[in-house]
Amino acid sequence: MAAYSCHRRSDGTVLCRIAGQIDMDARTTLHATFQCALDLARPRATIVVDFAGVAFCDSTGLNALLRLRRDAEAADVLLVLSDPRPQFTRLLEVSGTQSLFTVYPTLDAALRATHPAPT
Repeated sequence: MAAYSCHRRSDGTVLCRIAGQIDMDARTTLHATFQCALDLARPRATIVVDFAGVAFCDSTGLNALLRLRRDAEAADVLLVLSDPRPQFTRLLEVSGTQSLFTVYPTLDAALRATHPAPT
């Protein structure tokens, strides 16, 4: 069973949290969540997809992310990924798609990198 949430933070960043297994059974909900993220994102905003709770991801999830990346780019929105598990990192490597995504080791690192604190 997978669980997803999506909301816009006060700084304009859209945060998507994903948990569970991303496979064919989760396809419809995952696409709806990513569409929600796009709908919430303003131009030049950032969408952070947090993978901390993802136990497994197959090509269904990868294809959804590639589609989200394409749609975000078309909308002038930055897409970053945070806290991927080793299985997902391996999926990116094996598929040759790791260079298409900016990946941060933690959610905090992704948020700091995309919205640094004022000096």
